[in-house]
Amino acid sequence: MLIQKGGKYETNIVILTKEFSEEADEKTQPVCREIAEKITAFLNEHFEDIKAMGFHTGVENDNLLKWQITNMCL
Repeated sequence: MLIQKGGKYETNIVILTKEFSEEADEKTQPVCREIAEKITAFLNEHFEDIKAMGFHTGVENDNLLKWQITNMCL
């Protein structure tokens, strides 16, 4: 993963710093919240329709089914 070139090392992978991760989290939080609210609104509006299609086969817990659908959306 690391290649030594002279007194320095190079890599073909991206290395993200802690500061980058913190800044990215801070700047994307509003968008993440908006996406979560839209997915929640969609599920609340269409949940029974999704279940009526037979999509829920094998999942008896509504919250677990919502979680599975959310993971598919993401």
